[in-house]
Amino acid sequence: MPTALVTVPCVAEFGWELMSWQGYLRAESKHYDRVVISSTEAMAPLYADFSWRFLAHNITGLRDCLLIRKVDNPEEKVRAENAVSCIQEELRSEGYTVSVFNTLKAVPISKQEFIRFGNPFHSSKIYDLLVHARNKMSRDKYYGCYNWPLKKWNHMCSALSKRGFTVGAIGTPRDALLPAQVDDLRGLPLTVVMDMMATAKLVVGPSSGPMHLASLCGAPHVVWTGNKYSTAIGGNNRERYEHKWNPFKTPCCVYAQDPDPDEAIMTSKVLTALQTLRRSPK
Repeated sequence: MPTALVTVPCVAEFGWELMSWQGYLRAESKHYDRVVISSTEAMAPLYADFSWRFLAHNITGLRDCLLIRKVDNPEEKVRAENAVSCIQEELRSEGYTVSVFNTLKAVPISKQEFIRFGNPFHSSKIYDLLVHARNKMSRDKYYGCYNWPLKKWNHMCSALSKRGFTVGAIGTPRDALLPAQVDDLRGLPLTVVMDMMATAKLVVGPSSGPMHLASLCGAPHVVWTGNKYSTAIGGNNRERYEHKWNPFKTPCCVYAQDPDPDEAIMTSKVLTALQTLRRSPK
């Protein structure tokens, strides 16, 4: 009898979907004849290599690791769940044995299967630096320190631009700022961003989902973060970026002394990283 894997609608934070969900599903997909993924519409490229069908949703709210604490549009959540139920019934009517997968706690990278995202030959422009100027609401005021004010970003990006480096700003217009003297790449499709990461010399920003995407694109990155212990991953953020969530051992510089460092310090770290961090062979 044929088998099918169907997921519930994924509402994970971006970094968690990258490092504790899509890789897990890719590994599990080897045991099924068909795989149906439900996630935010923009995330479809993460599953394109192994999904039979992708059910897009637009559930919004306050996401927390693999869960969502508050849903802004409950009617969309109901619609997405109904779509998943319908595909399950459709598959069963065709004779499939259906297994329904829910989001889990953190999954070790050793139990997942990752692929290198991004195609360097598809990138229309090569940037020296891609920056993610995080400006996102958080469930925890501790993480608010990662939202650097625009003046800090302007200071750092201006210093880098004056040295002749090309800089682009990634993220979404809602959750990321646009520093001065930087090309606005916010809101571009995920495939385009991944292609750009596959060619950039360096990706820069505070701890955030796009920094984990950089790791999966093989892009060297500089990230600043606190060193607070996380029970969710069983370690601190330095361990997360260097080992626990770095399946390809992508070169990175993790500044963990202060989650809200001085911009001059980080400018210096970026300049050093441009000289010392090199993209690992694919």
